[in-house]
Amino acid sequence: MHPGSSWQIRVLDLGAAKARFLQQSASDLLKLGVNEIFFLNDIQLFSNAAALSDVGEKHPLEVGRNAHVAIGILQYFNWKVAKGPVPTISLPTSAVALIRNVRSIRDQCDQISLKGDAWLFQLIKLANAVVPYLPQDALEQIWTDIETASCYKKLPDEYRQWISLVRSWGERDYEKVKRLSFELLPKQGIIAASEKNKFLLRLALVSLIKHSDDETAKNLWFRYANIQSKEILSLRLLAALAISNGYK
Repeated sequence: MHPGSSWQIRVLDLGAAKARFLQQSASDLLKLGVNEIFFLNDIQLFSNAAALSDVGEKHPLEVGRNAHVAIGILQYFNWKVAKGPVPTISLPTSAVALIRNVRSIRDQCDQISLKGDAWLFQLIKLANAVVPYLPQDALEQIWTDIETASCYKKLPDEYRQWISLVRSWGERDYEKVKRLSFELLPKQGIIAASEKNKFLLRLALVSLIKHSDDETAKNLWFRYANIQSKEILSLRLLAALAISNGYK
């Protein structure tokens, strides 16, 4: 062993002992989930019909299984909205409930049903379920179904902004994503750690990464109230990429 490098080995040994004690390893990176990868990916793995047809419900990777569900959701909307063929994918109960909840605005137009964030959370869940896995042109039927609902014009302005935001994300229009996410986030002060704000922060950071705007990313990130939480490791990854301008 080279005498000049012996201290490095001791430091590594100490780090390994600490990692074993804390039961931490590089495998913790797997906990980031696949969505953070696809938030940054303009050219989806499943961007054409041939690739989509090969993704089964027993795909060995989580990303493949998620994509399979996304395809099933797409099949449903193509069947229901565009009078396409009957879906061939049997969706899990959770996905069926998600579709039903999002499409509820076609029937529930009373102001009581439209108040609060219950429907908005369903929209966010739907966006997360389909946008990372499907090409932008495939998503058009979903946005059309929402925007042609009889209740659409009765939705609060904020809801229509959210719909425009998820559509813009699906269309990979990061200029519009940036504008809308900043409009919907608190304009100043601390950004509370809510589910809505976490989603907006993700999209805002991605749009800033796409624009190589590291200064704005830094200012935005340090306003977030839950910045040290281990539960938002994925957000911290996006923030690090945005602030360092390290994603190419």
